[in-house]
Amino acid sequence: MNDNYETLYHLPEGTPQTEPPAREPVTYTKAERLLAVGAFAAGIGVVRLAMYHASGVLTTLLFWAIFAGQLVFLKKNGQTLDRTAKLWAGVLFLFSCVFTVTASGLLKALTVIFLLMAGTLFLLRQTSPEGVLRFLPVSLALSVCAMPFANYATPFVAVTSGARSSGVWKKVGYVALGLLFAVPLTAIVGALLCSADDGLSDMIDRLLQTPPEAVMTFIPHAIGGVLIGAGICSAVFASVRRTIVLDAASTDKTLVSLRFVPPLFLYSAVTPLCVLFVLYIISQASYFLGGFTGQTGSLTYAEYARKGFFELCAVCCISLAVIAAMGFFAKRGEDGRRPVVLRIYAAFLSLASLFIAGTALAKMFLYIRIFGMTQMRVYTSWFILLLVIGFISLLLRQIWERLPLGRIAAAAFTIMFGLLCFSRPDAWITRYNAEQYLAGHLEEFDTDVLIGSELSDDAWAALTSYDSATLARLSEKIYQKNVKNDRLAKDLRTVLKDYPTHLDMWERMNVSAWQILLYR
Repeated sequence: MNDNYETLYHLPEGTPQTEPPAREPVTYTKAERLLAVGAFAAGIGVVRLAMYHASGVLTTLLFWAIFAGQLVFLKKNGQTLDRTAKLWAGVLFLFSCVFTVTASGLLKALTVIFLLMAGTLFLLRQTSPEGVLRFLPVSLALSVCAMPFANYATPFVAVTSGARSSGVWKKVGYVALGLLFAVPLTAIVGALLCSADDGLSDMIDRLLQTPPEAVMTFIPHAIGGVLIGAGICSAVFASVRRTIVLDAASTDKTLVSLRFVPPLFLYSAVTPLCVLFVLYIISQASYFLGGFTGQTGSLTYAEYARKGFFELCAVCCISLAVIAAMGFFAKRGEDGRRPVVLRIYAAFLSLASLFIAGTALAKMFLYIRIFGMTQMRVYTSWFILLLVIGFISLLLRQIWERLPLGRIAAAAFTIMFGLLCFSRPDAWITRYNAEQYLAGHLEEFDTDVLIGSELSDDAWAALTSYDSATLARLSEKIYQKNVKNDRLAKDLRTVLKDYPTHLDMWERMNVSAWQILLYR
């Protein structure tokens, strides 16, 4: 038995013994090492210029450098840009200008998130040009949650391997050893010179004091920046090495396997909701249509708009989720198309939601006409308009099933977000309120938003477009209402001329600050 075993598992005599091939060490090119170092520097820049200090023109230049570096690296690795990719890259460079155009901290924070998400989605599209916009939710999950971590250790390894191959660590050791020997000699000579000159003694005392707060805060910023930079570099490596690829065929199969809910079940579940929508609209017709007619019953305009508006927003969001779930989980026919009845249900929900969204907008416009604009009123109206575009797209999708919904969603959000950012809403909020007050359509010019944290310097920049007589008229109301406030208990012209003294170096790096500075 043992002889047979040896016969089966022993090589014949004379057969050369071979060992498994040794694993070759991973090598990195000079471009990859430069990319890693540049990504670390870019991450630190993002923390300092986009998160810690007030963002401005330097932040715009930083993101331009990040995207330009990525494009150069992609080109060196043989990747080309098609027409859509070039348009996408142009959008990234365009939105980087938001930091210079506006002074709004909220819009700048949202722009940072948008650029990071759109940038990683752009890198994913380089590996999967066919399915990224078609499977947009899956693409966003891969680009945001997978690509920044797929090669997270790679930039650290690339930097250290480059240092080892070039002998940097040996040179660093020589420098450290030389500085160690220089310490006693420098201390002796420094003591002699300090005793000879009080000016040098005072200067050294200041240099040897506890590091200032700026230096102490830079350490955690540098650590956080290196971590962010590693994520940026990882996403680029994932695109070039095709570590993360969206396979359209396998993704489509996965989505097909999730369509297991019988349409009859969905009809039964959604029918009561449709009936409720109809009854809700009919029973509350006079209440909801007050936004069009101006009749609010016993409610004040403020109570009417706040209560009804957010209720209607919630109904629209629920309806959107129901339509998405119906299209995602419903079992399809043999031809892969959704049943006609299911499309009719989705179309009805889209139409009902459009009516509700339109009513919500009418209520908010009524509120704005009576009380003026604020950030909350503008941003919520923008959100409802975005929902309206979404419901129109869903309605058209029920008629034309081949409608590229992912492309439309990406384009619509980008355009709407661009309009919000580049229109500088704080500026035209102030301009609208001032002009409506001067025309007698508003009872007061709400100056509380100017001195509070609600509006940015864009609001003050809008006031520089008025002549002295107009500013004097606005100042009369301001003085009566804010006589106890030091900044507004003056003529607006005086406030605008003194306003730059409240801006530090970082807050002066945008268009609004330049407008205020030129007003002086």
